[in-house]
Amino acid sequence: MKFKINRDTLADIVTRGVSSAPKNSPAVIANNARIIVQDGTISIATTDFEMMVEATGACEVEANGATTVDATKLKAVVDRLPKGVDVTFTMDTAKYELIAKAGRSRTTFPTLAAEDWPARDYAMDGAQFALEGSDLVRLFGHTAQALSTVLNSPMQGVFLHVADDGKRLAAVGTTGTILFKATVPAPDGADDMPMNDNRPGVILSAETVNAVLRLYRSADVVNVIVNANSIFFYTDTTRFCSSLLVGTYPRVSFGDRDHSPRSSRQDQAHRGVVPSPP
Repeated sequence: MKFKINRDTLADIVTRGVSSAPKNSPAVIANNARIIVQDGTISIATTDFEMMVEATGACEVEANGATTVDATKLKAVVDRLPKGVDVTFTMDTAKYELIAKAGRSRTTFPTLAAEDWPARDYAMDGAQFALEGSDLVRLFGHTAQALSTVLNSPMQGVFLHVADDGKRLAAVGTTGTILFKATVPAPDGADDMPMNDNRPGVILSAETVNAVLRLYRSADVVNVIVNANSIFFYTDTTRFCSSLLVGTYPRVSFGDRDHSPRSSRQDQAHRGVVPSPP
């Protein structure tokens, strides 16, 4: 494995690619970023077992290969390199090390085998639709600010669903007494999402929502695939998949005066949340 890449290009790929790296995971290899170079393309990916992000870009490949290195160290090293320099990476198969050289700078990364890295499978079946990056910002920019703190409650996540008789795609976050709701025109295919209490929709964790905003807020168009178990966002250069939260999202609506959610006490009680009386 040997390749050369401009530091600025690499920094952009690394910033996106290591964004799902866990902190001090007991599974040592999960702290690593997977690097694959092949046919003029580099791919850098991280996962915390629930989410996985993969960023790609162009590079000069002399020898194809794949390995994993510590994600935190990789980002720190790349960030310290002077802007605009070319960086050459070479795999020392005898010592199981990846060596990075940029001018007089030389850094050695211990490696673990790429085939042992816990990659997630991308969901390629399910509802398929596309959203603009600005739509994602509108949907998720504020809804994750009002989420329940009750463990194992569906209200710990953001409910992404089709509303208004299929005309709008809505994102809702609520504590049970405070509600944020944002909508955009429903894209073709969104109403094929799995049903949640007779509504096409799924529940995304706060971590998933924040990752989507971080990765795609400036994107022109983002493709989305949703099935009963996971959601997959992708563009030409960034792919992100995440598990979904399990549960039935309570039916809430804006009140006539204070815009607080209304839902039945019986519906909420079994989740450990009792809304304030209307």
